[in-house]
Amino acid sequence: MAEPPNSQTPLKVVFFGTYREEFTRTTNVIEGLRLNGVKVIECHEQLWHSIDDRVQVVRGGWFSLHFVQRLFQAYGRLLRKYRQIGDYDLLIVGYPGQLDVLIGWILTRLRRKPLVWDVLMSVYLLMIERNLGTSNGLTKSLIHVVESIGLRLPELLIVEGDDYANWLSKEYSLNPHKFQKVPLGTNERNFPSLLSTLTPEQPNFHVAYFGSFLRNHGLDQMIKAAELLKNEETIQFEFIGIGPEYKETVSYSKEKELNNVTFSGYLPSEQFFMHIAKTDLCLGSFGQTTHSMITIQNKIYETLIMGKPLLTGESPAILKVFISGTHLITSPRNPQEIAVKIKFLRDNPEILSVIAEQGQDYVMRNFSLQPLGKRFLDSILPLIHSD
Repeated sequence: MAEPPNSQTPLKVVFFGTYREEFTRTTNVIEGLRLNGVKVIECHEQLWHSIDDRVQVVRGGWFSLHFVQRLFQAYGRLLRKYRQIGDYDLLIVGYPGQLDVLIGWILTRLRRKPLVWDVLMSVYLLMIERNLGTSNGLTKSLIHVVESIGLRLPELLIVEGDDYANWLSKEYSLNPHKFQKVPLGTNERNFPSLLSTLTPEQPNFHVAYFGSFLRNHGLDQMIKAAELLKNEETIQFEFIGIGPEYKETVSYSKEKELNNVTFSGYLPSEQFFMHIAKTDLCLGSFGQTTHSMITIQNKIYETLIMGKPLLTGESPAILKVFISGTHLITSPRNPQEIAVKIKFLRDNPEILSVIAEQGQDYVMRNFSLQPLGKRFLDSILPLIHSD
């Protein structure tokens, strides 16, 4: 085990792997740790070119000679960077790290350093829920085996909450005590406060969804709620973003002639904030998949930090962190209940203002960069201070 760092020397950690460099979780953890006085050395090499690239590999593309060559080249470059780092206190493998953690384990054994994996999400579970490679039994089994081995190697596994830790523990027969929980949180620097833009006196009640069009976000439930409200002339829906469910959602809207729905696609940051500023209520996640029920999506924290009221689906994960009616509003995950809640909130704008203010304050105090980094630091410190 590593020797504890001198009290006058900042903790030095290596953030290692082919992780998604610009991914929200990655940047939040690195910046959060730095805000708490940790020296973070990034040892990163690009392996994945895009989400579509990862999807093709999960569907069986990793059996191709081209991908094998790319794999060896990427890890060769990564190891050359690692050799230049020098001494450190602890190594963290970033998301997704199912392959990286195998390399990280060898490197940390050689240097007798602790290994931590910020697991965040199970690639195996995502593959099952998004029907990626599930028709290929070999691919499915291989991902499960690789993930199972990887989860057993580090001294510590980081996930966002109890529900995800419980799922992984059950699926892979892991000791629950091996997990520490650090929520996704949000980088408040990237999301300006729009609390003052709440305008309940405007003629229309603007409801917006933003994010990826994924099955686990429940776009089908939201568009059906919009259908139920199509005769409520003052309620207008806007869907911002793209993704696998985009075409299907747009087709459904056209088929049902939903004149109360618009699709804005992907918006650059400045335009995105202008659209959200005009929004009276944001929608979170209403998916009914396992992944949707055991996670709290980025958009939850992002909406609240901007000071916008949020309506999202009920789940144990949500209710363990937020109080419905105080920080946000929850609804059963079906179109009928979603529609009822939207009508109620339209007719009670004073509730929205109070909840928006309370939600923003709660997230800023507990889930912005500094408290997020503090939670991560508190999770890893026992590994440094152990004998």
